[in-house]
Amino acid sequence: MFSSSWSLKLNKDRLLFCFLVTCLLLTMFQSKRLYFTWGIPTSLLSVMTVISCICIISHYRKNYRYVSTSEILFLCLVFLLYSYEFINVGELSLLSLLFHINVAFIAAFLIMSKVELKERILKLVILSTQIIVAISLFGWILYLLQFPLPHYFSQTDSFYSHEVYYLFLVNQTSDIISIPRFAGMFLEPGHLGTMCCFLLHIGGYKLSKIGNIVLLLGIIFSLSLFVATYFTSSKSTSVTSLPLFPLCEASAPG
Repeated sequence: MFSSSWSLKLNKDRLLFCFLVTCLLLTMFQSKRLYFTWGIPTSLLSVMTVISCICIISHYRKNYRYVSTSEILFLCLVFLLYSYEFINVGELSLLSLLFHINVAFIAAFLIMSKVELKERILKLVILSTQIIVAISLFGWILYLLQFPLPHYFSQTDSFYSHEVYYLFLVNQTSDIISIPRFAGMFLEPGHLGTMCCFLLHIGGYKLSKIGNIVLLLGIIFSLSLFVATYFTSSKSTSVTSLPLFPLCEASAPG
C-alpha cells in the first residue's frame, strides 16, 4: 500500500514536471520563432504554460510561500521590461498582450522557484538546444556538400524571407555576405550563435562533452561577429550563477 502510493506520487511529480518543461521549452523556442514552432497557436501554448505553472505552484505551494526582497525587485523589473516592450516595441494586439503576459508569468515563476528546479530546467534547455543544433548541422553539412535537398521559399514576414530546408533555414535577406551562414532552425545566424554562445558559456566551455562541441560548431558556422567579440572578452561562469539567463535571452522576441 505504501509503495503504491509512493509510486503514484512519483509518477504525478514526473508528469507535472514533464508537462511544465514541455510548455516552457515550446514557449521559449516559439518566442525565437524556430521553424518547428511556426504552426503552434500562441494562444493555445500560452494557456497550457500558465496552467502547468499554476499546477506546479499549487502542488509545491510550500516552496513558494516566501519571496525575498531581491526576488520582488527582480519581478518588478521583469514587469517593467515587458510592459515597455509591449507598448513601445511589440504589436499592440490581444495576441501580443497574451504572449507578453505569458512570458512575464514564466519569468516570475522561475524567479520564485527553488534553485534545484531552475537547474533542472536549465539542463533540459541546454540538452534540447544541443539536439536541435545537431539535427540542423547534419542537414547543413549535406547542404554545403551540395546534396540535393527538398526545400521551399517562405516570406516569413515583412523583414525575413527564407529558403526552408526542413532541417534548417537559409536566410535570404542578407545578400551582402556571399559566404553561407548557418542559422539552423532559427530566423537568422545571430540568433543561433548568441543562444549557443550563452549556453556554452554557462557550461564552462567544457569541450570534453559532445553536446558542447555541437554548440561550438553551431557558433563557428554561424559566423556571428557578436559571438566572436564575446568569446574574446568572456570568462568562465558556473552553471548556478546564470540559471535564468538563456531563458530570458531566448524569451525576448526577435
